[in-house]
Amino acid sequence: MVGAPDAHARNYAVLLDGDSVELAPLFDVASGFAYGVRPGSSRVLSMSVGGTFLVDGIDRDAWARFADAAHLDPARVADRVRDMRSRAPDAFAQALDDVDDDVDGHTAELRERLLPELRVGAAS
Repeated sequence: MVGAPDAHARNYAVLLDGDSVELAPLFDVASGFAYGVRPGSSRVLSMSVGGTFLVDGIDRDAWARFADAAHLDPARVADRVRDMRSRAPDAFAQALDDVDDDVDGHTAELRERLLPELRVGAAS
């Protein structure tokens, strides 16, 4: 959804509360969309989705293969992917808003490169 090229999705964590154990929300998620791709090459991920490592190849069928392999309901996974993809641009924008950019302007530059790419993904 966000083109994370370096397997940050493997950063799993749990929330412990007494005897209760829950999977924590995602954290430390990086996006490769802020960085260009050499002409003639593709964005490659370090983890596949449904056996696909190319960002451009991750479609509804790839998510369905993932769901089947994980013994999940493909329709529910598709709904969740669509929901998360639609929320990603605003979530990243809000995170960027929280960064103090008074000194060097890197956050503004990152915003200009990243958010349009996330919005394209959200619209698909």
